[in-house]
Amino acid sequence: MFQSLDNVLKAVKAQPTWQDFRQLEILQQRWPTIVGKAVARNTRPLRLYRDTLHVATSSPTWAQNLAFQRALLVEKLNPHLSKPIKDIRFRPAEWHRSQGGDRSVVPTSFISRPSTAPQRPRPATPQEAFVRWQQRVKQAQANAGTLSCPACGRPSPPQELDRHYVCGFCFREDSKRI
Repeated sequence: MFQSLDNVLKAVKAQPTWQDFRQLEILQQRWPTIVGKAVARNTRPLRLYRDTLHVATSSPTWAQNLAFQRALLVEKLNPHLSKPIKDIRFRPAEWHRSQGGDRSVVPTSFISRPSTAPQRPRPATPQEAFVRWQQRVKQAQANAGTLSCPACGRPSPPQELDRHYVCGFCFREDSKRI
C-alpha cells in the first residue's frame, strides 16, 4: 500500500510527461562541460518548452553573442539528449530572477542597499534624494571596479574599455562621425 519516497519519485520520473524535465536535468548537470567554463559562468539553462531550450544570460551582450552561435550550440547539445532540441532562446532578464544565480556578475547599474546598512531618514527634498543617489552610484562603481574613460572621464566598465578603448558614449559619438 505505502511506497517509499524513492519509489514514488522513480515512478513519476518514468512517466513520458517528465521527459523534458529529465532532459533539462541532464543539460544542467553537463552544461559546463558542453559549453565551456566561461560560457557556463554567464549562462544557465532554465527550461525546455516545445523543443526549445531557454537559457538565462548574465547580460544582453552574452545573449546576443550566443544567439549568433545558436546552431552550433544546438549541434553540441543534441548528442547529450534523447529527444533533440530545435532552438535555443537566450534571456538576460531571467538571470536575476532564476534561483541560484551567481550574484557576483550583477551589473554595476544594479544598486542594492545591504540589509545590515543603517536606515537613513527619508530625504527632505528631491535634490537631497538625487545627491544621495549619486553618492550610492559612485560608491557602487568604486566597489565594482569601474574605470574612467580616457576620452571624457565618465565611469565605464572595464570590459567596455577593453573592447572599444573608450566608453560607450564616446564610441557611439565616434561611430556617428564616420
